[in-house]
Amino acid sequence: MVSSVALATVLAVQDSRVAAQLLKHGEPVFAIRLAEIITVVCLAFSSLTLPRRPDVLYEGEVVDRMYTCSAWSRFNWSWPSSILGLASTKRNLNLLDLPRPNHYVRAKDATAEWESFDFKRSLWISVILAHKWGFALQWGLSLIAAVLNFAPQWVVLQILHLLERREHHERIGYDGWIWAIWLMVAIMAQSWVETHIFWLSWSEICIPIRAQLSSLVFRKAMRRKDVKEASKRKAATESTEPTTTGPAGESCSTGQPEVDDDDDAEQLKQSKQSTVNLIGVDAKRVSDFANFNWFFPSSLFKLIVSLVFLLNLLGWKPLIAGFCTMLVVTPFNAYCSKKYSAAQDKLMKVRDEKMEVVSEALQGIRQIKFAALEPQWEAKINSVRDRELKCVWNAFFFDVMLIGCWIASPILLAAVSLAVYATIHGNLIPSVAFVSLSVFKALELTLSIIPELTTDGLDAWVSINRIDKYLRGAEVSNITKEADEISFDNATIAWPSDSDAADSDEVTDRFILRNINATFPTGELSVISGKTGSGKSLMLAAILGEVDLLSGIISRPRVPALEERHDSNANKDNWIIPGAIAYVAQIPWIENATVKDNILFGLPCDDHRYKKTIEVCALTKDIEMLSDGEETEIGANGINLSGGQKWRIT
Repeated sequence: MVSSVALATVLAVQDSRVAAQLLKHGEPVFAIRLAEIITVVCLAFSSLTLPRRPDVLYEGEVVDRMYTCSAWSRFNWSWPSSILGLASTKRNLNLLDLPRPNHYVRAKDATAEWESFDFKRSLWISVILAHKWGFALQWGLSLIAAVLNFAPQWVVLQILHLLERREHHERIGYDGWIWAIWLMVAIMAQSWVETHIFWLSWSEICIPIRAQLSSLVFRKAMRRKDVKEASKRKAATESTEPTTTGPAGESCSTGQPEVDDDDDAEQLKQSKQSTVNLIGVDAKRVSDFANFNWFFPSSLFKLIVSLVFLLNLLGWKPLIAGFCTMLVVTPFNAYCSKKYSAAQDKLMKVRDEKMEVVSEALQGIRQIKFAALEPQWEAKINSVRDRELKCVWNAFFFDVMLIGCWIASPILLAAVSLAVYATIHGNLIPSVAFVSLSVFKALELTLSIIPELTTDGLDAWVSINRIDKYLRGAEVSNITKEADEISFDNATIAWPSDSDAADSDEVTDRFILRNINATFPTGELSVISGKTGSGKSLMLAAILGEVDLLSGIISRPRVPALEERHDSNANKDNWIIPGAIAYVAQIPWIENATVKDNILFGLPCDDHRYKKTIEVCALTKDIEMLSDGEETEIGANGINLSGGQKWRIT
């Protein structure tokens, strides 16, 4: 006994010595491993917290720091905290307080990127292809979010199973704590993924698409033909067009073809207010739908995951019974969606017409007042407004019907499914009841948002077709050749048309000046005279290149590009620019600025030239009469000026 204890003692002492030896020889290895772990942790921390690069400047101003901040700041959306702090301090922000947009969002860069693709397809296909990677990431994250959306319900089901299996109020143990931690992790992961989808949708899809569409419409407005004869229909019988001799020896076709009833509507679409609606309403609708389109795949993914979940939880019979109630509602839902789309399309057209009439009334409100035409214009505006209200009523009516379908469908689904389950099994245990109700609640948002997104999609479809039609309109082409003086060489010209100018059938239905031969001497005053409607404005528009050249040649001096003119540095020596062409329209255009700014019109002030201009335009007395002289603010379109004052200032 004593010998065995002594032997055990000797062995224990030997083992401790061996362990001490191993520990002694293993100290360098342990230290190296510890240093590696600390280094990895420090590298990970620095990689997450160090800024990606210094601030980027655009035209001397700081660009949004989303791509320059650290990964930690970017993915927890804390980099705009300085702006939020400034907003809380100032209680108000202006554009100067905000950082400049990055190159993904700036309209100029976004449009240049768009045009680099050289799209020739439909606009909606072009939008998808231009942002395909953003949409792909958006849809991929929506799949992950769909799975995570039901992770908390699955964890709750496991916790309820634990509670149902325990007996006599026994403690659950560590399993309950583990499932509670998993519940927290699942909710946090779901929240982060959905938040990232929202941010991605806004910053990389919605805002760039709206900037691109708005910029494309603006650019198109500058290049689009000012169509005067877009929708003519031939008269039943060819009318004989009298031919008169124009001021420069040209032959003038003065026949007036019959105008189609839809011509006014076509002209209205091309009006200025319609262009504003394309940017303010249609582009926003398209970008908003692109922002939230991921709910469609997300809803489909959620529907698949929830069906698998509920199939294991309830069985196939209760589930089929519940979804049969949705099939009953679907035809009515489709009918309301179709009617809603048609009502929205008609509403947009009537709104364009209303804005045109209201704008015309506001611009001529003084003349309306002077001529005592208030009742007629009031009736005209009320007529358009009544038609708009009728369209609004129809759109809202079918929208309410769709909302009714959205609300009723999920409630019927949950009620019928649980009722059938209780009937088949004879009871409804808590794990089935609470979890299935939670799944149905999560599914309720999915099912209710699909019809709403459908209506938004229909609105976006109508809007993108309107934008596409506008962008595909005929553009002004370069019809003039470079020469030392302005001349017409056997030129035949007509007001712009959407159709092919070379189409002989179309040519017979248009106002045309044929075989013009004229030369305008350089440095001399030339006058074009003729009867009203004989084509004087058409000849001037031809010099600008704003007409259709059917045959012949139009020549004019080369107009210097804007970057060659250096208008900001204009002085006495370079004020007159050879080859420059300016057009003074019949209707004066007044800026909403001071009298002096309207006279300078963006050019630097040359005191001698400015005073001489005031003198020769007989503005001296007018400026003396104005309360603030040359610094008097002029309202929009010169609303507070007389007709003569408008022209003298112009």
